[in-house]
Amino acid sequence: MDIGGGPALTVCDANSYGGSWNQNDVIVFTPGSATPLFRIPAGGGTPIPLTTLDEAAGENSHRFPWFLPDGRHFLFTARSGNQEKTGIYIGDLESKDRRRLVAAASNAVYTPPGLLLFLRERTLMAQAFDAAGLRTTGDPFPVAEQVDYVPTQVQGQFAVSETGVLAYYSGGAALNSQLTWFDRGGKPLGTVGPPGMMQAPAISPDGGTIAVDRLDGQSGTYDLWLHDLAHATDSRFTFDPSNDRNPVWSPDGSRILFSSNRTGKWGLYQKPATGAGKEELLYETAVVTLPTDWSRDGRFAIFENIAAKTGYDLWVLPLSGDRKPFPFLQTEFGERDGRLSPDGRWLAYDSNETGSYEVYVQAFPGKEGKWQVSAKGGDRPVWRRDGKELFYIAGDSKLMAVDVKTGVQFEHGVPKALFEARTPGYASFDVAPDGKRFLLTNSLEQGANQPMTVVVNWAAGLKPH
Repeated sequence: MDIGGGPALTVCDANSYGGSWNQNDVIVFTPGSATPLFRIPAGGGTPIPLTTLDEAAGENSHRFPWFLPDGRHFLFTARSGNQEKTGIYIGDLESKDRRRLVAAASNAVYTPPGLLLFLRERTLMAQAFDAAGLRTTGDPFPVAEQVDYVPTQVQGQFAVSETGVLAYYSGGAALNSQLTWFDRGGKPLGTVGPPGMMQAPAISPDGGTIAVDRLDGQSGTYDLWLHDLAHATDSRFTFDPSNDRNPVWSPDGSRILFSSNRTGKWGLYQKPATGAGKEELLYETAVVTLPTDWSRDGRFAIFENIAAKTGYDLWVLPLSGDRKPFPFLQTEFGERDGRLSPDGRWLAYDSNETGSYEVYVQAFPGKEGKWQVSAKGGDRPVWRRDGKELFYIAGDSKLMAVDVKTGVQFEHGVPKALFEARTPGYASFDVAPDGKRFLLTNSLEQGANQPMTVVVNWAAGLKPH
């Protein structure tokens, strides 16, 4: 939009993870969560791929570009399934060349008078940077402590201007949510456990225990926690210092399947729900992999991989025999959040094949039929335990319910809005066994709980090391 007013111009469709605009009206941006960088004229046109994901390094996304003063080179973050290989790079508009600049799982920005800013273990770091020579000089030094960080996006919550203003969130309030029960009308019915940053709550088959991945504010990694509803007690379920995410219950409630990158690669692990016994590695890969469901007959686990060429794909892991996984949906589009119907005949998932994410149902394990269930955007489908309804979150953040019939044939009704689901980011939800209550990671109220620090002339007193 022109700063003087007038209509807005659509440059292109994007579910963007950062963008930067240079003085020659070139925009570099990330069009999705599992893509390389693209370039496009500021006036619009066809996006052109600019970088290439390094599959050997397990890269699954290039994001948060930031143009340097020459308007040709730019900073960007290459996210890898192995966090130790995630780093900040310099790219070039005129070639495919790139160079690793800093080993840090963070976004990075350049600011006058010649400093690189990035996050390391929740400390905002600055390092002298020669913009002409495209190199750092000296050692990084701290600027601010306990800056908020979104590990799933490898993004620090900070911003800086070229005129000497720095702003950042701290204290975690900007990211916090509260596990909350709601009825079908959206009325809150109570909370579960303490607030925090959580991604994937899962209700046990008997409805008595909640498993959830919760971010540790000090380590910056996720662990699994269990909440006993009858006794209102919380207990930590995993203790590895790496990320443990996306709990999925076995059909009988005796085990929990989850994802972890504790070996430097991502793997699917299972552990007895009692907490006693060791974690068993079922499958390991170089790319980010997350379990999404476990079939009622116990035969299959459904999981999603984030591949360099195809983005999100849905895979199946047989839990008997040779346990050799195979792809179920692996296309040029993103397919995520696979959930099997209670009878195991149908797989609900979301895909961006139309340009935006919508919810689909497809026959399983064959692919004889496919139906688009959502109408105006949708993701994160969850079946009711009796298979008579399918729930999802629409593009306008409404929690939707769809009457369905499963069996030899699949049929569905018109989606109906239940209430607004105030889930942060891409956090999921679950449904109680009776289908009358919903457990959501509910965003906490904005306002006084969300401190932002603003520092004017922040670089004036710095003494680079």
